[in-house]
Amino acid sequence: AFHRGDGIGLRWLVALLYGWRQNEVLGLTVEALDFTSNLAWMQWQLQALPYNTPRDKKSGFRVPADFECRQLVDAWHLVRPKSAAGQRWAPIPAVLVAPLRAQARAAAQIPGGLGLLFCHPDGRPINGKQDREQWHDLQATVGVSHPSGRPWTVHECRNTAASRMRNAGADEMAQLQLMGHADIKTTQGYQTVS
Repeated sequence: AFHRGDGIGLRWLVALLYGWRQNEVLGLTVEALDFTSNLAWMQWQLQALPYNTPRDKKSGFRVPADFECRQLVDAWHLVRPKSAAGQRWAPIPAVLVAPLRAQARAAAQIPGGLGLLFCHPDGRPINGKQDREQWHDLQATVGVSHPSGRPWTVHECRNTAASRMRNAGADEMAQLQLMGHADIKTTQGYQTVS
């Protein structure tokens, strides 16, 4: 039910289950999924890098010397997470194997695709603004909102994931691994009592 063929619901389910940041989910690549071991490797984030001269595509990009990135299209790049803890493996739950495999197959068949698991039909990256708008539209469609009346943010999926792990009694190391934190105190800041 959560896989409609366009990956919209699936990408938010990944965010809710793993607690991955919006740009980590949007930067997830087809090659990052290992269906032999049922593992997902979070190794990139989607990010638009600034041009050396604003709006001048020919000027190149402002990239620090030790910054690892892969240009996709225009200013969109896959960049490494800011810390070593940011690169991490996560198990693919049985319920997600078939939908993720189908999504990977569909993404791999896009002519001229960029290898992104979640992308536009032409293979171009989905940016954070578009993702937020679709997330807010979904909430409006089903009539759900934050207790304050505003829409839930995509980033609050991290709070949900961290809280669910804590409430389920997950080991602190497992929580750190999935959330990509170096310190359990950071993870605990995301958690609320159910």
